[in-house]
Amino acid sequence: MNIQKIFWILTYVALILSCSTVVAGEKVFDPVCEQKIDKDESIQAEYDGKVYCFCCEECFAKFEKDPDSFACSCPPGSKDCDHCLGKAAKCPCGIEKHAKEHKGHGHHPEHGH
Repeated sequence: MNIQKIFWILTYVALILSCSTVVAGEKVFDPVCEQKIDKDESIQAEYDGKVYCFCCEECFAKFEKDPDSFACSCPPGSKDCDHCLGKAAKCPCGIEKHAKEHKGHGHHPEHGH
């Protein structure tokens, strides 16, 4: 076997191994610190019919203290929300809903908006 053939075989094997490693662990967002984490290694909790994943005890404690600040406002199983689909750390639907509630009656300075 010549050196070039060995090189291509090893390159192919390395590529296959690296791809299988990436696919193996599902990545999800921690709703508190907004970083992407490995779902299998996360601290998990259920709230309002949904499972949330946290990178550490500190993020989990912040969520437990005030879950509505971090939880998704969509119904469980929503298919049109980027947060529910795992593409965003925060649920944009709650923000959009809140903005619609302000339409026509102005802002609330006491809330900072």
